[in-house]
Amino acid sequence: MHVLSPAPYITRVATTFPVETGTPLRIVGGNFYEIQRVYFTTAVDDITNAPVSVEVTDYTVNKNFDEISFNAPAGLIDEGSLVVECYTASAFTPFRRTALPPSISKVSSMMPITGTTVTVLGQNFMDIVSITMGNRSVDLSTVTVSEANDMLTFTMPRAPQGTCSLAITTMGGTAEVPGFYPLENIVLNYDNIGWFSWGGQAVPVTADGTAAPFFSDGKCYSISGELSAWNYWWGQLQNGAVWGIDTAFLPTDTPTSELALQFECFVAVEYGEGPVFRIYLKGNEAHNYTNYRPVSDFTGKTEVGQWMQCSIPLSELVDETTWGEFQKRDGDELALQMTNPSENGPYNIEMYFDNFRVVKIQ
Repeated sequence: MHVLSPAPYITRVATTFPVETGTPLRIVGGNFYEIQRVYFTTAVDDITNAPVSVEVTDYTVNKNFDEISFNAPAGLIDEGSLVVECYTASAFTPFRRTALPPSISKVSSMMPITGTTVTVLGQNFMDIVSITMGNRSVDLSTVTVSEANDMLTFTMPRAPQGTCSLAITTMGGTAEVPGFYPLENIVLNYDNIGWFSWGGQAVPVTADGTAAPFFSDGKCYSISGELSAWNYWWGQLQNGAVWGIDTAFLPTDTPTSELALQFECFVAVEYGEGPVFRIYLKGNEAHNYTNYRPVSDFTGKTEVGQWMQCSIPLSELVDETTWGEFQKRDGDELALQMTNPSENGPYNIEMYFDNFRVVKIQ
């Protein structure tokens, strides 16, 4: 009886480009047990009965069985797949002698605050040529790239002039994310769109780099102070929003189930279980979103000490089924009310909010 090992997998190929005969390569992944052969094939997508273009006969596997190292053999193909065939199963990954094109899977915020760090997840972030967003370019001296070339960070430059694509260009090509910096979808930014009406514990803040939130796009608003236990009326941000988004950027027939109320939030001080927000729009308190704690769309956690993008499904806040129907509802209110309906506390609360917008859920 032969006990089968777990199936192998490949996460990336580490090398330098262009790949020539003798260039070192590392296949990074896992479960590289009982290797039958390692080879290159011109087949892509499906390696079933794939022709072997050139086999790698001299390779080493590390003690954790998660890396295979070798030098590129003679007769290397220009493009295709690199295959690791084990006793249990085979794994393969795209291969090209020149750099593979980059891809983007996730961005920490689609509307980052100028001066903050933006994180991008994807693949093949090798030899960055440029990062642009509309009429703005990223200072490449602020860019960092992970060893796996699957994550990069950069410092957000001055904001672009409106909705654009975030484009990352490498020696292998360009990857783009549309709908970046949706300025046209802003309903409240405390500067020239919308306004603060009233609220306890609320103050306007323009960051100067010396104290939280350190960076801001003009003016933001904070809720701060000591929140005691069993406190049902403590901090409020009662705002007036401008809901008239141009139909070119948000058609009136868009289902509210496809939309989100998105905003940037900075939690300066970690706080425990108990404090929550109650949020409602246009005076519709009967359809409020309650027991809300701001969490990052990117990490799924409440990030402390940095701006994070947060989203609430619009359908959780409105009765209407389309954006146009909601626009016809009377009122302009966008209300956030923080309470502590628990025995826990007191807590020191310090939060900042800015750039509320309505966007399509991605």
